Amino acid sequence: ANNQNNGKSPQVLVQRRSHQKDYCPGKLDPTPGGVVGFGESCQENAERELSEEMGVDVTLGNAMGNTMERLFTFSYHDEMVRVWGDFFEVRYHGSVKDLKIQEEEVEEVSIMSLDELKTQIRETPQDFMPDSCYAVQLYFQRKEDVKVSRRLLKGYSSGDLDKYKLRPKPKVRYVA
Repeated sequence: ANNQNNGKSPQVLVQRRSHQKDYCPGKLDPTPGGVVGFGESCQENAERELSEEMGVDVTLGNAMGNTMERLFTFSYHDEMVRVWGDFFEVRYHGSVKDLKIQEEEVEEVSIMSLDELKTQIRETPQDFMPDSCYAVQLYFQRKEDVKVSRRLLKGYSSGDLDKYKLRPKPKVRYVA
C-alpha cells in the first residue's frame, strides 16, 4: 500500500509474517499476497489476500476510496519457491490502527517510506522475503524508468508489462 504524504516519500505498509508460516517465518513482506485459487484471477487473489491479511478493501467502489493498479507480471524462483505473479500498487487511505490483521498470517504491520524500504532491502535483504525483495526491486526500476521518461523497451517495459524485468547493467566501452 502506497500513500502520498505531502511531498515526502510515499509510504508502504510492511507486514511481518507470522512465525507459524512454513515459508519465510518472521520475515518482512512489503508485498502481501498468496496462492491464486482455481478459477481466480491475479486481481481477485490480490483483493482477497489484502482483505484477509489486513482487512483492506480495494474492490471497486469501496467506502474508503482505496485503489489498486496492476503494474507488471514477474517471475521469481529459488530453491524454496517458484512465483509467477502480478505486482499491484495499492493506494490505502486508512491508518495502521484501522487494519484488521490475520494473526495466523501476519504478526504486525509497520509503515516505511519508499526510501527507507529501498535502503533496508539493500542493506539487510535477509530480513525480507526473497521474492518480495525481487518484486520491489522491479517496482523501483519501473518507477525510475517512468521518472526519467526512459523509453520503455519491449521486454523491459510497461509497454509489455508481462515481461518487465530488471534492466541489465550496460557494458561500458571507452574509446580513446
